[in-house]
Amino acid sequence: MAVRILADSACDLPESVIEKNRLKVFPIPVILGDEVYEDNVTIKSTKMFDDMKAGKVFKTSQISRGEFQNYFTDLCKEDLDSEYIYICFSSGLTKIFESATMALKDIKEEYPEFKLTIIDTKCASMGYGLAVLKGLELADANLSIQELISEIEEFSSKVRHVFTVDDLTYLYRGGRLSKTSYYVGNMLNVKPILHLDNTDGKLYPYRKTRGTRKMLHEIIDIMKKEGNITKNHKIGISHGNDIEKLNMIKEMIFNEFEEVEIVESMMGCAVGAHTGPGALAIFF
Repeated sequence: MAVRILADSACDLPESVIEKNRLKVFPIPVILGDEVYEDNVTIKSTKMFDDMKAGKVFKTSQISRGEFQNYFTDLCKEDLDSEYIYICFSSGLTKIFESATMALKDIKEEYPEFKLTIIDTKCASMGYGLAVLKGLELADANLSIQELISEIEEFSSKVRHVFTVDDLTYLYRGGRLSKTSYYVGNMLNVKPILHLDNTDGKLYPYRKTRGTRKMLHEIIDIMKKEGNITKNHKIGISHGNDIEKLNMIKEMIFNEFEEVEIVESMMGCAVGAHTGPGALAIFF
């Protein structure tokens, strides 16, 4: 039986990867004033980051239960024979997993033969994207659906997320950072390094540094101590339209680790609206 992998736009995978794998990606709503856009469909992150630098404030919304009902109904009409696995954005940062789960229950009443499993990765951005890539790689393997689900869940639980932002305001305003962490970080005028906890899928402060180069060296230090990075290890990098910082960390990674593979992309709007221009995230 064919297995089809589904994702949402918070996976931040490059467009080339999405197209090559014909990956179905549910767009997350992005809001500017009274306008609602679809992430990477009716608005691109390059445009959003430019607007943010000019002072515009973007917000995001969850994909609603009704929208998921429509997406799932389309899949039922298109192909009821396949098994589907929706590898989903962290429930610690959004209610998308909850909306999708409720919508699946609704759709099952009309299409009881619809075979869909929703996995809460507890991952975000390219860390989530690496889990989607793992699912795509395993989908053609000779695994049972339960084995495939277990492999994806196991992989997701081990993906390390380390990132930094130029301005904590975006994370705080979007409810992704506590008031205490926000005020302490701003008072000390530091370059914060944050991480995502794989047990609850939420963001927490991790280390504090001063200056971009020192911050990048701190990230490399974390990778060396916590990553168990070996030859051919896949490393994800996403950034807030900061090519200079991207190139700096790539050079440092290639100098430090032997023959690793880097998957890179600009953060999509769903993630970038909360991290802001200049953000940098490493996943390993």
